[in-house]
Amino acid sequence: MALFSLGPSDDAPDWLTGGDFGIEGSATATVLLLVAVGVAWRYYQRYQPRGVVGTPHAAHG
Repeated sequence: MALFSLGPSDDAPDWLTGGDFGIEGSATATVLLLVAVGVAWRYYQRYQPRGVVGTPHAAHG
């Protein structure tokens, strides 16, 4: 007996499971992708190099 059942379920709503599109078309996947983009954006903002040509922080002259 499995602890989690990750197989498709006929009684689950299509907006949650993705329906005919599969799991990548689900609301769950959309939320996870938005969270991943937010984490990547915060990482980029925190650790981007300073003073590199082409960035707003570069010295002109």
